[in-house]
Amino acid sequence: MDQQKVDKIIQCALAIASQADDFRDRELGPIHLIKYVYLADLAYAQSHDGETYTGIPWQFYHFGPWDLGLFQHLDDATSLNHIQRREIQSEYDKDFTRWRYTNRHDASIDEEAFRSRLPVSIFSTLKNNIKRFGQDTYELLDFVYKTSPMLNAAPEEFLSFDFKKTTPLPSSQEEKLTAKQQKKRKATLKKIQEKLAEKRKKPRRKRLKKAAEPVYDEVFEKGVEWLDSLAGSPVEEHSGKVLFDENVWKSPSRRNTDDDC
Repeated sequence: MDQQKVDKIIQCALAIASQADDFRDRELGPIHLIKYVYLADLAYAQSHDGETYTGIPWQFYHFGPWDLGLFQHLDDATSLNHIQRREIQSEYDKDFTRWRYTNRHDASIDEEAFRSRLPVSIFSTLKNNIKRFGQDTYELLDFVYKTSPMLNAAPEEFLSFDFKKTTPLPSSQEEKLTAKQQKKRKATLKKIQEKLAEKRKKPRRKRLKKAAEPVYDEVFEKGVEWLDSLAGSPVEEHSGKVLFDENVWKSPSRRNTDDDC
C-alpha cells in the first residue's frame, strides 16, 4: 500500500465533503473513507489495465471491500491540524468516529490543490460519489457491493480489478438515443403531460358511499371453514438448518441486480 497516495485520497475526500450543503455530510467516518478509496482505485484500474492507484490488496470482507492496513492507517492519514476527529457516543451501538475539516475555506483551497495532485479519474470519482452519497452508509454500501470486483468474488477472496478476466456487468446507464428517438420521446412525454393537465381540470367525482359493514354470522363462519378446507391439511412446523453451496457466490444470479431490471 502506497501510504502517500492513500493520504491524498483521504484528505481530498474530506476536503470535498466539507463543501456539502448539509452539515451532516461534511464529515466522514471510517467506513465511508475506506469505500471512497476503493471507488478511487476502481476508477483508476479501469483505465490502467487493472492496476490500482494505491496498491491496496482489497478483500471481500462482510458486505464490502476491506483492508486492515488501510483501516489502521486512517488516524495517520487524518492527523493534520486542520482536520478534526470527533468521537460520537451512541446508546444503541458502540461509539463511532467522524473526521471533518475545521474550516470550509481551507477545505476549498485544498480541494483545488488536490485537483492537480491526483489523477483526473480519481478526483472526478471522489467528487461525484461524495456529492451523491455523502455519509449515507446504506446507499454507499449498496452501490459498492454491486461493482464488478465484488460481484466476481466470494467472501474473504481478494478482489480482481482485471476487467478482462471478470464477467462484464450489464450497463445501468441509459443507451444513447438518436435525434429521431429523442424527438419521439419528447412528443410522447408532452402528450402524457397534456392528458394529466386535462385530468386535473376535471371536477373530482363524488365520493362513493361507504359500503355496508360485513355481517359475521353463522353463514360467514361456515363459508370460511369451507374455504380453509380447500387448502388441504395444515402445514406442519419444522426446524432445521439451510445450507447453500459455496458456488452461489459465483453464480450469474448475483449479477442480476435491481438496477438492471
